[in-house]
Amino acid sequence: MATPSAIDNAVWGLRSSETFVSLDFPDRIVITTTALPAIGDTVDCNFALMRGDAVLYSNDSGLSTLEIQGQTSADAVKQNWKIKVKNASKDKVALRFGSWDETTSITFKAYGSINSNATAFDRTMTREAICLELWRRIRRAYDPPNNRIAPWYAWMDADLSLLSDAQFSCDCRPIAVYMQIGSATAPTLYGAYMLRSNNTNATYLIDDSNAQHYLLQPQHGPTDLWSNTAHLSDDTVWEFSSPATPDDTVPARLLAWFKAVLAGTDSWANYPSYLRLESWIDYKIFCDVVGSFDSMTNNLMLKSYTGTETSGLWEVDAYDLDESLGCKWNFPYGSDPETTGITTDQDAMWTSFSVYFAGAINARYAYLRANGVLTLETLTEIQKFYSAGFRPADVEYDWTTWGTNLPSNNPYILNWFSRRLAWLDDRWGYSA
Repeated sequence: MATPSAIDNAVWGLRSSETFVSLDFPDRIVITTTALPAIGDTVDCNFALMRGDAVLYSNDSGLSTLEIQGQTSADAVKQNWKIKVKNASKDKVALRFGSWDETTSITFKAYGSINSNATAFDRTMTREAICLELWRRIRRAYDPPNNRIAPWYAWMDADLSLLSDAQFSCDCRPIAVYMQIGSATAPTLYGAYMLRSNNTNATYLIDDSNAQHYLLQPQHGPTDLWSNTAHLSDDTVWEFSSPATPDDTVPARLLAWFKAVLAGTDSWANYPSYLRLESWIDYKIFCDVVGSFDSMTNNLMLKSYTGTETSGLWEVDAYDLDESLGCKWNFPYGSDPETTGITTDQDAMWTSFSVYFAGAINARYAYLRANGVLTLETLTEIQKFYSAGFRPADVEYDWTTWGTNLPSNNPYILNWFSRRLAWLDDRWGYSA
């Protein structure tokens, strides 16, 4: 064997101590471990990220860990995985894929079915990615400078000004996961997955050292989520990501206003003091278009760049769109677009909001339809982008190994979306 050169030794020394690596998007990962982790546990692992036959990054420190990711996934037949990355010096290693925010953990989403659950989960593994890209396009469909999702004053923050590609939602890329477990002598295909960006503060242009930057997420919120300020102190209902030391009274101002509006002691007409209205209107339209019924009191991000006890504007962003485009909880064959209903009808605050702002909602929907944002052609383009990264044989193996269902095919998604738009056109009075 050739003696390592000086540059070889230098590179190995760098790799053993580096704490940041910028990468292209991989299409394969090989994971070696003694055994798969049980729910709530971690196991040590080594791994290599590949694109084609090229190794983009490998980590054989033996100090990275593998665990099951996500509440729902814990009960699934095919589970999500998370790798927390550490180098040989026991330091966390931040990886940045493409323009995504850097992260010290890597998430692989499985979209697996759950035993004893009738729901037809998304075995195309693309619905979440498709919907989140559609959300970004809706939010960017404004004239400059209002086409960057966040308000101009958030982009002016000196500490975040270099994040020109902040997504304001998660993003995904197809990846094949190979496992070599225990005494196995070679890795084998475990399944087709989605590499998903992590839900970091920087993804939303949020700085947790700024006391006015609030980012929080409801966790399967109760029916009074939007009007009961007491829930803010319960971390099983509201999970705060920012600021580092949150003050419940700041978002309580918003929820107290919602409560007063529902009680008739205040009015939606006072929204300029509380809401960045465009965000809420876009979110209502988006959820109805993709049929995301899990997004009214769960799976959304509530944020403010100006939050205080007495002032500040609030907005919402989409998150976690597994149940969409016909996939609906406890529907074994999917939910038809003409009968699945209006998503906001299940929540009192969102229902009241939708009634008061009906004119603005209809006008915005018409704009998005007429300007090519909400069209079958757009969704087809998005779907092709996210599906193209999967090798068909890998998906077929995944379906054979982990199962599939009726709504889990591309024609179903496109047909569902086309019919949904036609149904909403009629309901909201749009004609081309």
